[in-house]
Amino acid sequence: MDKTPEAARLLAEAEADHRAGRLAAAADGYRLLLANHGDVADLHVNLGAALKGLGKTRAAEESYRRALALDAESLAGHFNLANLLR
Repeated sequence: MDKTPEAARLLAEAEADHRAGRLAAAADGYRLLLANHGDVADLHVNLGAALKGLGKTRAAEESYRRALALDAESLAGHFNLANLLR
């Protein structure tokens, strides 16, 4: 992902929302970033985690699987998907 000031700001806001438990806002932020950076596996993992917290398990699974399609070695992707499916 490029590190433009705008992208960095959006990521920081989404992560802050996520940490504060504002999961819908975090998911919206991750989606906004993914619109321009859809090839970043970590963003899909983060979106999946926010969606899981919102009880949207099917969408979370899709996000984790997309992350793994982009980066088959993503430890966070494997870990989060495994926890979701257990």
